[in-house]
Amino acid sequence: PLFDAIAADQLLPLAQVARRRAVEADTVIFEEGQQGFELFLILEGRVAIEHDGRTVAELGRRECFGEMAILDDGPRSAAARAIEDTELLLIHRDDFDNMLDIAPGLSRGVIRVLTRRMRGVLGGQA
Repeated sequence: PLFDAIAADQLLPLAQVARRRAVEADTVIFEEGQQGFELFLILEGRVAIEHDGRTVAELGRRECFGEMAILDDGPRSAAARAIEDTELLLIHRDDFDNMLDIAPGLSRGVIRVLTRRMRGVLGGQA
């Protein structure tokens, strides 16, 4: 959903700055409260998002997480842990900011992802 509104030719610069990371099952990707500088996209595998020690979401292929921390300077609002062996794509905040200038559709994608998450938290009432 993050990249749905972006033309393929606008994704090329993003592909050039993104890095891949393999994460083994049960590995903590980041801790709640930690400063965040990267957005993560799941290429393969599953990730648990945990807040106050409980799982609040499970994400899979083509889903992203960590977007809030690259939009502001606040700490991570939750932890992320690989449920199974997982392949991630990482995009650093500076590269993401540069992409917002090149691909306005990326802003719409972020808004769409955040809105869906808020609706989920509020039980579809928003």
